[in-house]
This record gives sequence, structure tokens and C-alpha cells, in this order.
Amino acid sequence: MHSVGRLASVVAGLLLSLSAIAADKMPSWMADPPKDDGQFWYGTGEGPDLEIARRGALRNVAAKLRSTIAGQVSNTTTASTSGGKEKVSMEATNRVVEEVAKTEFTRFDVVQSTKGGIGVYALVRVDRPAFIADTRNKLQVVDKPVSAAAAALPGQTTLDQYLSLRRLKKQIEDGVRMSLLLQGAGATEEGQAGYRRYSDLLQAGADTAYKLTFELRAPPADADIASAVSAYLAELGMRAATARTPGANPLTISSDSRQDELYGSKMLKMKVRLAVLDEQGRAVASNEFDIPGSSRYDFKGARDDAVKKLADALRKGGPLVAFGFKD
Repeated sequence: MHSVGRLASVVAGLLLSLSAIAADKMPSWMADPPKDDGQFWYGTGEGPDLEIARRGALRNVAAKLRSTIAGQVSNTTTASTSGGKEKVSMEATNRVVEEVAKTEFTRFDVVQSTKGGIGVYALVRVDRPAFIADTRNKLQVVDKPVSAAAAALPGQTTLDQYLSLRRLKKQIEDGVRMSLLLQGAGATEEGQAGYRRYSDLLQAGADTAYKLTFELRAPPADADIASAVSAYLAELGMRAATARTPGANPLTISSDSRQDELYGSKMLKMKVRLAVLDEQGRAVASNEFDIPGSSRYDFKGARDDAVKKLADALRKGGPLVAFGFKD
């Protein structure tokens, strides 16, 4: 009798174990979710609760969309490069593609969920046509200032073109991203047209920088500062001239300094003024820097130290912001 009782207990325990295993078993739709179609994307996720599982499922959809777009961008770039003219900045485009993985969806349903595994499994479907419509509406908002700026470019100086495109760089990159989303979502022709247009504007901003030349106007005593400014411009792909140059933007340089000694060290406080002039000689942008310098030996060494710090301050300011232009 005791043997029969023990056998019954073992069988009961085995049945409970099998029930637990069955409860934890991954549902079939996790391993084999519905195929994406023209109406919906499907994504799966799991987590300790339904909310986290849902987020994971939406990230799954975003990852698939990113993979699709990355392949499309790769094909477009390969064709462009093989044709002898690479039209886009791959660094900017790759950054935009990575942003696609963070896409947030607002039109979706949780069509399946069940407990098991580490907590909850979830299957979501995202409304593809609704996503296209929402992205198109967002793109129209972004495009308004970009289109206005692009239309004004032909009548502007090279400097104004550069500044205009730089100020709108974020909106232009948003235009690239949303155009890629449209392309990846299925609005292929519309997305490709937008991608080409915004990529061309990104490239125009880079090309315009290379066309800029600044005519450095500095007294002989500030030749070292002029040299630091010239090196800074070269790092940006821009050119510097020291003589009168047709079409160049005059950049005036001036400074004054105060010297002091502290415990045997030579100290210097230098004020540097930079100003970009227009064709009528009016300052269109200006900036001032208060730069300290020091040396254990002499005031020349202190000034050299200050000029090095000025170069660092110019780089920290960013392209042309160091000259007083607003970003």
C-alpha cells in the first residue's frame, strides 16, 4: 500500500512538472510570427510584464525596418559610387539610419499575449499605411523651412549659403530620415525622391564650406593669431588668404594683452577680437576671446601658450560659431 501511495505521489509530481513546462513553453507565434504584408508589420517581444514585452515587440518591428532601409541605402550608395559620383555623406547617412532603430510607432495593436518564459510574450502588429501617412505629415512640417531656404540659395553669397544650410542641418537630416522611413515602409518612389533631395542639400552644405575663403586682415604683431585662425579654417576645409582676394570674406583680427609676474612665472591675459565683414566693410559677425597664457621663462612663451589656447577655443566653438555666427 505504501508503494502504491509513493507511486501515486511521483506520478502526480510528474504531471505537475509537465504542466509547468507546458505553461512555460514559447507560443508558436513567437517562433513563427505572421508574415509582414502591405497592411501590417508584425513583431514579437517578451518581458517581465506586458508593457515591456510590447516595447520589445515594437523594437523588433523597428529593427526590421532599419534592416530594410540599410540595404536600400547600401544599394543606392553602391550605384552612386560606381557611377563615379558619390552624392551623399555616408557618415551623416549612417547616423540617420541608426536613428531609424529608435522609431516610435503609435498605430499598433497587441494581437496576442500569453504568460510564460521570463514573464509575458507579446505579438504586435503595426499599421503600415497609417505609419506612412503620419511620417508624410511630419515631413511636410520639416520641409517648409528647408524648401524656403533652398529656394533662396541661388541669390545668396557663398557665406550666406553655407550659414543657411548649416542652420537647417538638423531639419535636413530629419528629412533624410523620414524619406528613408517612407521608402522602407513601401512608399518607394516618394521616399527615394525625398532621400535624393535632402541628401543633395546635405552635400551642398559640405561643398559650400570648401568654397569659402576668408581674407585675414591682421597687424604684423598678430601674425601668430592669424596663423592659428588659418589652421582652424583649414581643418574645416575652408581657405585663408593674407592678401586682397576677390570674392573672399574679410576677417579682421586684433588683440591687446596685459602682462604680469607671479612667483617668477610670466603671466599674460590676451583679449582677441575677430570680425567678419561684408562687401561694404560692415561687421556681419564678431566675437571676443579672453585667453590666459603663462610661462616659467618669458612673456613670448606666455603668448605662445595663449595662442594655443585660442586655437582650442576656436575648435570648441564649432564651424564659424567661433567667429560670432549664430548656430
